[in-house]
Amino acid sequence: MLMLNAKNDLQEDNQMNTTEFPYTNVQEYLDATGVLETGTAEEIAYSRKVFRKLYLQQYQKRRYDKTHINISISFSKKEQELIQQLAIENGKKLASFLKDMALDYAKDSTGNSKSLTDTKNFIAIKRLLSLSWAQLAIK
Repeated sequence: MLMLNAKNDLQEDNQMNTTEFPYTNVQEYLDATGVLETGTAEEIAYSRKVFRKLYLQQYQKRRYDKTHINISISFSKKEQELIQQLAIENGKKLASFLKDMALDYAKDSTGNSKSLTDTKNFIAIKRLLSLSWAQLAIK
């Protein structure tokens, strides 16, 4: 019975996307689940594992959120199909391909940031996309 409660806690806590981790330590988690009072040694051990998993998930989320930012870009379905095709041709997933293209555009051959007036790579990317678009339109 208590193992089911711990599994339910795991499912509920996995849905904590933006909320803070509610437990400050394993003792508090074990008290909240009630496993210390009525559980067997196996159930307590399982609850400890569940707490550890939940804690590490939340820790990784907090650490990742401090160092990364998410950006959303909208494309039409045709644009998405075109870019997806280019990504596949380059052996990458769509998000990785877009990120690499953006970073390549932002840096010159020495790895330094480009000035906004340097549009040579932008023109090359635009040409590549328009040629690919034309090929898809013909098909």
